[in-house]
Amino acid sequence: MMPIIYTLQYKNIYEQKKFNAVASYMEQMLYSFKRHKKILTALYDTRVMFDIKENREMRNAIELAIDKIEKGEYGYNIYNEALGEIEKVFPCKRVKKMHNLFIKMEESGGDVHSSIDILLIDKNLWMDSIFNLVSEKKKIKVNVTIAIALSFLISVLSIYMIPSKFGIVQQTTSQVATTITTIINMIIWCYVQIKLSGNLLTVDKNAPYENMRRSIRYIKSYDKKRGRTFAIFGIILILVSVYAYITKIIPMFVAIACVIFSIIVMSQPSRKYKICKKRVSKEIEKVFPEWLLSLALQLQTDNVYVSISKTLLDAPEILKESLVEL
Repeated sequence: MMPIIYTLQYKNIYEQKKFNAVASYMEQMLYSFKRHKKILTALYDTRVMFDIKENREMRNAIELAIDKIEKGEYGYNIYNEALGEIEKVFPCKRVKKMHNLFIKMEESGGDVHSSIDILLIDKNLWMDSIFNLVSEKKKIKVNVTIAIALSFLISVLSIYMIPSKFGIVQQTTSQVATTITTIINMIIWCYVQIKLSGNLLTVDKNAPYENMRRSIRYIKSYDKKRGRTFAIFGIILILVSVYAYITKIIPMFVAIACVIFSIIVMSQPSRKYKICKKRVSKEIEKVFPEWLLSLALQLQTDNVYVSISKTLLDAPEILKESLVEL
């Protein structure tokens, strides 16, 4: 497992470096565009920040974008294609939103100061949330490591508290149990390292709407009468199981199994409803601030109705139906 752990350590360092590069890129681009109101000029200013040795990926992506804009190979979509080269290497929703604002301002003009200020505030909030996430992951890793170390310590103490004359350590059963415990603890530790490692730029990626659609349908179609039907069925099954046990038709373990199954049946609709509602609520809490940011940017130039209508184009799928009703 050690090669996996070492690989993950280097991957975490690499992802942290990419995150820092994106944060620096966004800040410099926002300030440069605020001054010059030109995408090409902002790219020139930002390119200077990234050294070809230490930040080769970002430097190359910016130079490729500059080259495509200067050559003008893509006509009307020149800025989309050029800035898209940076988005391919650094897939971050906030970078794309920033680029969309730049393209809009480059094509239609207008006062960019308020919109840039909003994006700067959002960038700082995003950075704070990522820093908190990284800190939380480190805490979890430390806690899991301590828990595994304690489990080893308890196992060792349990063995050596028994007098040596019993020869517990030398027995095959003890050796097998020790080996299994060690392997399981290492698998748990490795699994935690894998799950807590990932791309910091896509950590807030929206969940596929198809996964949410079924949950939304269940929430909307949920009927308390159906829950009462399941409850009545469960109660009847419990009474039948108790009666069957009292009359010695079935043994105790079968009766207990039937009662447990009845409880699961009784709670199934409400449990599923709570799980679906929690999943949908969590996703809405994540995407709603993003939509508000888009609305705030639109409100710099349009009224409320037009701004809401324009946000429908790139609004998260989970919000679109409600926005159409609004």
